[in-house]
Amino acid sequence: MVPNAVADNPLLTQDELDFIRDVLLSPRMGVSLAVPRSDIDAPRALELLRRLGESGKLTLEAKLEEQRLTFPLQVVGSEADHLHLEISAPRILESGKRTRAWRLMLDQPLPLLTIDGAPTSLDVWELSPDSARVRLREKNGTLPQRFDFQLPLSDEHALPVSGELIRRIDPRTAAYQLKMSQAETERLRHFLFEHIEM
Repeated sequence: MVPNAVADNPLLTQDELDFIRDVLLSPRMGVSLAVPRSDIDAPRALELLRRLGESGKLTLEAKLEEQRLTFPLQVVGSEADHLHLEISAPRILESGKRTRAWRLMLDQPLPLLTIDGAPTSLDVWELSPDSARVRLREKNGTLPQRFDFQLPLSDEHALPVSGELIRRIDPRTAAYQLKMSQAETERLRHFLFEHIEM
């Protein structure tokens, strides 16, 4: 839970959030993104930053209206023993009656694809890093209990994803819990961050 003082006084301004978004959405997306940095030369400060990076999980938090963004930070050292921070795509939470992962409502659904790349009869209409609202295109089809398909996030390679039925919303729509590797989850978080309204 974010303390009220933090929630009422966000750490980042809109300009700073726009900058972070520009950095994360740069064409170097397959590469670790280094935040512009100033090297730390003071030995005590250097040692403190190194120990924080080794012993804890560092994050940068921002609150935008009903969303809370948590950017993972990693302390990285260079050959000359200078440290800098690298930032990854954020985990986005949505406030409401209960806090949950923010979900992207897609303007155009994404078809789930077979491992061979052929479209299935299932479309994704809503997406978060760990769940999806999936709709069956066929009126007389059946929603699967589980699936192992691919999700075409962009022109790049489709994202392999496994889903397990959580609940049925109506006869042709259901919520699925998604499972994927850490690297695939990171790709999905980048995709979601590209589409968040700021």
